[in-house]
Amino acid sequence: MEPQEILNITRKAIRDHAGGDPDKWFYANRFVFARLQLDERSTKTKIKKELLKANKPCDYCGGPFKDKKGIHLHRVNSECGYSRVNCVLMHSGCHKKFHAENPRGGHSEK
Repeated sequence: MEPQEILNITRKAIRDHAGGDPDKWFYANRFVFARLQLDERSTKTKIKKELLKANKPCDYCGGPFKDKKGIHLHRVNSECGYSRVNCVLMHSGCHKKFHAENPRGGHSEK
């Protein structure tokens, strides 16, 4: 099944659930959206913890992370999803610099 088909089925299921009630539609739509975001956040958190545990330095500057705040998870290949092999850690400022230098989401040199 293609992603567009999944989206169409989900939209229909939400419409059917709501039965024409705009409040019920809003709640169901918001519920599904929020849960999918939580699923992605959970995946990203797990990967970030694994990389931190492995004491990986900033992929941009090579410097260590002094604390756990301001550490960004960066996808090496922006066309692929979040996975342990496709992610690196960067300082917040380094991540911003990387994307300023690569506005089309270019890939790091890894």
